[in-house]
Amino acid sequence: MTNKEAIKMQEAIKAGLKETGKDHPYRDALIPLMKESCDMAIKALELEQRILDNGYTGKEADFRIGGRLFGIREKAQ
Repeated sequence: MTNKEAIKMQEAIKAGLKETGKDHPYRDALIPLMKESCDMAIKALELEQRILDNGYTGKEADFRIGGRLFGIREKAQ
C-alpha cells in the first residue's frame, strides 16, 4: 500500500466513523481498514525506532523495505 492509498483510507475511515453505528452498512468494511491502518503505523514506528537505535552504534545498518535493500548510517554533525 502506498502513502497516498493510506491517506485515502484514513480519510474514509474518519468519514465512516462519524456516521457508523452498530447497524451502519459499512461498519464491517471499516474494521479491517482500521486494523490495516494501525498495522502500517506500528510498522513505520518500529522501523523509525530501529533506525534511531542504529544511530547510536555509528555503523551502517541494512534495512529491507518492500523488498528493496537500504543502508542507513547516522552522519556526524
